Parts: sequence; structure tokens; C-alpha cells
Amino acid sequence: MAGPHGFWTRADPVSLMLVSLGLLATAELGRTERPWWAAPVALGVAAGLAMNVKAHGFLFLAPLALGFAARRWPLAWPLAGLAASLA
Repeated sequence: MAGPHGFWTRADPVSLMLVSLGLLATAELGRTERPWWAAPVALGVAAGLAMNVKAHGFLFLAPLALGFAARRWPLAWPLAGLAASLA
């Protein structure tokens, strides 16, 4: 534990990185000039990778997912779920 290896073997830094990348991707891809499906796909990929790190990792991205609930939710939620299951 004297070296830096003890920190990176835990799932917490990887989960934090995935949540940060999911936030960055959805904020950048959620702009009006971008295609509507880009942000839900990015959110789904980030949630899928977070679930591979921790079983409850998708809960870390739940606030981002709720942000997309009001806009095109009948199409966005299944698309994000499909992207999460494929990631």
C-alpha cells in the first residue's frame, strides 16, 4: 500500500472517471445542434461501463438520466438501455 497501485485497484476511481466522462459527453452532445440520439447513447455507454465496474454503478448516472426524462423519453430511454446493454 506504499505505492500508487493500491488506489487504482479499487473500483472507485474508475467509477468516478466514468461518471465524469458521462457528464462531459451528455453535456457536450446534448446541445441543440447535435443529433438527438447522441446524448442518450453516450449516457447508455457510460452506464453500461459503470455497471461492468460495479453492479450498482448505473445509479451514479441516474441524475443524468433523469435530465433526459422530459425530452423524447419514449425513444431516449430504450436507446440508452440498448447502448448500456451492448457496452
